[in-house]
Amino acid sequence: MYSAVTSYCGFNPNADEYKLMGLAPYGDPIYVDIILKRLATPKKANKKLDLLFGGPPRRNGEKIGKRHKDLARSVQAAAEIVLMNMVNRLHEETKLENLCMAGEGALNCVANGRILREGPFKRVWIQPAASDAGAALGAALMGWYEYMGKPRMVKPGRDIQKASLLGPSYSDKEIGRYLNENNIQYTKLERGDLLKKVAGFLNAQKIVGWFQGRMEFGPRSLGNRSILADPRSKDMRDIINKNVKLREPFRPFAPSVLFEKAKEHFDLEVKSPYMLFTSQVKSSGFPAITHIDNSARVQTVERRDNPIFHDLLRQFHKNYGCPMVINTSFNVMGEPIVCKPDDAYRCFMMTNIDYLVMGSYLVSKNKD
Repeated sequence: MYSAVTSYCGFNPNADEYKLMGLAPYGDPIYVDIILKRLATPKKANKKLDLLFGGPPRRNGEKIGKRHKDLARSVQAAAEIVLMNMVNRLHEETKLENLCMAGEGALNCVANGRILREGPFKRVWIQPAASDAGAALGAALMGWYEYMGKPRMVKPGRDIQKASLLGPSYSDKEIGRYLNENNIQYTKLERGDLLKKVAGFLNAQKIVGWFQGRMEFGPRSLGNRSILADPRSKDMRDIINKNVKLREPFRPFAPSVLFEKAKEHFDLEVKSPYMLFTSQVKSSGFPAITHIDNSARVQTVERRDNPIFHDLLRQFHKNYGCPMVINTSFNVMGEPIVCKPDDAYRCFMMTNIDYLVMGSYLVSKNKD
């Protein structure tokens, strides 16, 4: 259902559904009944979509009109109706308190936020690599527990996902070798000095490519392969969309916030380490991460999960009074998230990112 409307609105099905989710708040839900009656069933629609929706499909690159915004809003509303019905039925059948979700539909953070707020379950946990990529993790766990007979590991109060920082990592030695072999000028800094420098750059409205530790497993950058900026800037969302990410202007950006400060600024009562729930923004001083419907897709950051990223947020808060940053994936539209130092440097050079931080190394396009 969601993919059909994604395709009809000129985006790539089974890939760009998140764009439709971001576009949805700009429209009105006038097609909800049609979508639920004709698309949200196992049967094929008995009319072509252009007849159902009053016009031909949008071609990729064509202007987005009101009809496309209304369709985005409508399919999002329809998806939420379907998911809430499923969640309520599951609770009635099981009487359980905990809900775990996976599958690409579980990446719909707007629907997830509603399930968390309005659903009957006390706790909701969502696999951060909920798309097809997560099948690799499922296969590994199945082999470990079922075929090898290993005992199940449980840590009360937290998962064993390791903040989803499960990918490749590169040591300072490896990063330094890459920079030296390619004659790239850099400054190597102790952690405290590095954090102070980066916090200062963010406060000065500079954009920072941030490359640390293990790469994230899943579609969200969670503070290790991230582009960072100041959420207080009223222009920063447009600047990054146009000059860095090279993507549509309606696309929102997510905040990464100190967990201990999250409740002050967001209507969020739980941890959200994987950036999979939206919530309403309480504070008015963060326009760059506040979507048109006053929502934000929040990542809460604890030190035990990501010490250096948490320390950077603390430094930014201590020095400049802001406990959060814009955190968007370190890539441009159509490209995968960077993995290796070479990926990060190329992305840095082909965009208007001002500074690149890889491990202890700072690379600048300026002479400062």
